[in-house]
Amino acid sequence: MLYWIFLIAGFALITLAMVDMIWSTISINGGGPIASKISVVCWKISRVLFSRFQSHKILQLTTVVVLILTFLGWVVPKWIGWTLIFTAGEEVVVHQVTGEPAGLRDRAYFSGMVYLTLGSGDLVATSPGWRLWTIAASLSGLVTITLAISYLVSVISAAIEKRHLASLIWVAGKSPEQVVLNGWDGKSFEILDDRLYELGQVLMLHSERHLAYPVLQYFHPGDPRAALPPGLAILEDTTIILSECVDEEIRPSETTLRLLRQAIDLYVDRVQLQHISAVDEAPMPPELSELEEAGIPVSTPEEVRESFRGHSERRRLLWGLVIAEGWHWPRIPYRERSRSD
Repeated sequence: MLYWIFLIAGFALITLAMVDMIWSTISINGGGPIASKISVVCWKISRVLFSRFQSHKILQLTTVVVLILTFLGWVVPKWIGWTLIFTAGEEVVVHQVTGEPAGLRDRAYFSGMVYLTLGSGDLVATSPGWRLWTIAASLSGLVTITLAISYLVSVISAAIEKRHLASLIWVAGKSPEQVVLNGWDGKSFEILDDRLYELGQVLMLHSERHLAYPVLQYFHPGDPRAALPPGLAILEDTTIILSECVDEEIRPSETTLRLLRQAIDLYVDRVQLQHISAVDEAPMPPELSELEEAGIPVSTPEEVRESFRGHSERRRLLWGLVIAEGWHWPRIPYRERSRSD
């Protein structure tokens, strides 16, 4: 009876870890249940610590912790599973010299060595059938290591591109007003049109990578210039200003604004899958007096507030994302910051 209990339990653990690993590394529809749970728990703990100590290094360290625990979440259950399998029978594994059955610790050692393709030491499986299972254990270890390295390389590459996207937005302007002013040539937004179209394409691609690798949400830079949430807040308000708050004759092309809007919407949809909650109130709309002084025909303050009010739901969710990563909405008045903290 114990023989079958050990076998079934061992294969169940191995299957669970293998499915989660394949789901997280090969599937493009998000992380597996183990990897996702580890990420969410670590991030919640780091947020509690951040609210207490107000140090971005805590959030930065969370990334390393999540990756290490995810890897252990794939390796340890398989190691335990193979240990249970090789413990199913008393004489499944024996000492090569004496022929005596191995104890539990020796079997755990044997399973780990075989699983990590390091050999088997002075322990051996007793029958041809069990020797075939040692080959299966080594093969599962080889697959685990290969997929884990491939996953790590892909995630780091995507995280670098995420920082690059945030830097591109920062270069365009440190606030939505500045982005608009930098793109104004005195007559039109022709310069800004191409820049926003490029940003929309890059953001669209990053949103798809975000779905494939949800762990990207927990890559936190210590520099706000490399942080994507504040950059998205800038793009969100910039899009509203250009599509609804400046004279229709000088607006960038509808194609560009539509692409940028869809890219932001797609990213918001991806973020919602990771339980990022919206704040109660949307941030205050930017003041466009600087744009008016630069000769850009803009709507009246009442019309601007009405335009931004129509996008409150998405701006509340984006502000929740910004706050969750320890940042503030760009150019937000101090009294509004205090209310959000």
